[in-house]
Amino acid sequence: MDIKELIAGTFEDYWSRLDAALDGLTSEDLVWQPNTACNPISFIVWHMARVEDRWIHSFARGSEDLWVQQGWDKHFGLAASDHGVGFTLEQLAAFPAISRELLVGYLAAVQHETRAFLQAFQTEELDVVPGRIPFPPNIPRGAETWSLGRMFRQLFGELNQHLGQVRYLRGILKGFNR
Repeated sequence: MDIKELIAGTFEDYWSRLDAALDGLTSEDLVWQPNTACNPISFIVWHMARVEDRWIHSFARGSEDLWVQQGWDKHFGLAASDHGVGFTLEQLAAFPAISRELLVGYLAAVQHETRAFLQAFQTEELDVVPGRIPFPPNIPRGAETWSLGRMFRQLFGELNQHLGQVRYLRGILKGFNR
């Protein structure tokens, strides 16, 4: 197995686990919160998709996010610049109740584009430093020196961390085996 297969396989495994975590959840389940200071599943999954979208498009490709390209921001009723990082409790409280269909539609669009990116990706590009930052501009992290390989490491950590949160909330709602 080469590194490109490892990266693609890691995404496929993550997406499969995310699909399983969302399986059987209703739109009502997705907006449930243990308390008002906790993110609901819909917010976490939306944020995960925004992160993947932003990092693959803005950082790796240097293009506009699907979020704006395909008008997802308008479908969700959120700002083009919204991504979920650093949201206040007030912003969280104002986060719209997103239908399961809309959320899964955006996830599918992001996954489709990530697969296309990975098909064209060459392992020699792992050392490329795009000179952009994958984070919103108001969150400086020194990432303008990150390579695409570093982006993948960070992205996998971020996505799997949030997947754990989704699975935990699902467990509270439905139990882990339902």
